Amino acid sequence: MKNKRIITVFTAVALSITGSAQQYEDNNYIGINFGGGLNSLVYDAANGDKNAGGGIETGLFFEHFFTDNIGLGVGLQYSLAHASAVYNYEEKTTGLIHPSNPNLSFDLNTTYNNWKERQSVSILSIPVECLYRKSINDKWDFIGGLGLSLDMHVGGKYEAKDGSYTLSGTYPALGTYVVSDMPEHGFTTYDDVFDAKFENKTKIGSSLIADAGVRTKLKDHWGLYMGLYFGYGFTNIIDESKSTPMLVINEINPTQIDYAGSFNSQATDKLHTVRFGVKVAVDFGWNKGTKKVVEQKPAVDNEAERLAAEKAEAERLAKQKAEEERLAAEKAAREKAAADSAAKAKIVAEQTKAEAENLLKNINATVYFGSGGSNITLDDKTNAAIQAICKAMNADRSLKIVIAGHTDNTGSLEANMKCGQKRAEALRDYMVKLGAPAENIECESKGPNEPIADNKTAAGRSKNRRASVTFK
Repeated sequence: MKNKRIITVFTAVALSITGSAQQYEDNNYIGINFGGGLNSLVYDAANGDKNAGGGIETGLFFEHFFTDNIGLGVGLQYSLAHASAVYNYEEKTTGLIHPSNPNLSFDLNTTYNNWKERQSVSILSIPVECLYRKSINDKWDFIGGLGLSLDMHVGGKYEAKDGSYTLSGTYPALGTYVVSDMPEHGFTTYDDVFDAKFENKTKIGSSLIADAGVRTKLKDHWGLYMGLYFGYGFTNIIDESKSTPMLVINEINPTQIDYAGSFNSQATDKLHTVRFGVKVAVDFGWNKGTKKVVEQKPAVDNEAERLAAEKAEAERLAKQKAEEERLAAEKAAREKAAADSAAKAKIVAEQTKAEAENLLKNINATVYFGSGGSNITLDDKTNAAIQAICKAMNADRSLKIVIAGHTDNTGSLEANMKCGQKRAEALRDYMVKLGAPAENIECESKGPNEPIADNKTAAGRSKNRRASVTFK
């Protein structure tokens, strides 16, 4: 009843969504999916407590949409379902022949004490679904499906690892005596670990399947799907009439116990599968006839629209060309202005240098000092000459000068050499204050070695006490 409600709700939701007129980019999809959740086994454990289990499923699929909203899907799916049961009961099997007593029949009593069995069944399916899709926005689509699948049960097993069981026997020919403590004959308490294979793996069945989710568009026609899946197996995948007990003493070796498991024994006569969980898928889409989809321009309904579209495109191209020409003209104007400015600056620099060189050749830049002193006292003519030199050097930083300090022959040579150096440095400091670059001025002392007048007279000695500026 619960499964019928789920199917009804899903169908109602899918049918309640109406289609739209949107043109979809792709009509074919191929991909791979993976999911997991309540992949369980449905059966009636009359003598035990049943517990549902989880599982996974994965597979390949192909989908084709005949219209924007309606399509068909087919695939190949592998599922793995689990369940478990705990048994606490006593089972009796009559009319057995014990190998250690071949002439006597006996009844086997099996008592289960918290005996837990875990079951798993693997299924290979071919699902076929009717599909419905609806655009949510430019990136997301709703996709739902409802259909049937052909199920082939390709494997399965049982595992019993918890709890214990006790085997005891009663021989009718010997009366009511119960044999329970003879392990050499198989009658004792066991807590062995058992496993067995599911024998009905070749039985083919069918299931109702459904899924619903959303697909988001990725790059280059790739997509990612996220949703829920549901499946219920109609077919009973085990034999209904079985007389085999779950546990029995081996007919050849009494110390060996044969284990059949719930589904291969008389413990259960019906088994179905139910699957419900979350599924994700990655797919690639393309249009009919080619896997490489070329983006199409919108169709033009009539000649007027076509002409209007062509005119708009021509206007756009013309506007784009005019903008490109404007930017090119502005760039050329900037480059011409920069070139003109550089040429003008070069001419000014060359003129300034020529004027400075001519000035240094034609002016008298000699400064005279008192006896033994280095204090500068300039007349107007000499001061104008010094200021002209400083202005020229400031305008053209490539100009360099040498200031030589001179003395008369009064006093020792050593004292005169020091005095000449001080006079040269005093004039340099004065010129630096007027703007001449200090790094372009070289100072040296000539002492009394280069007189320009006779040191025997006071007038001659005053002319020799000087500092002269020369172009380097």
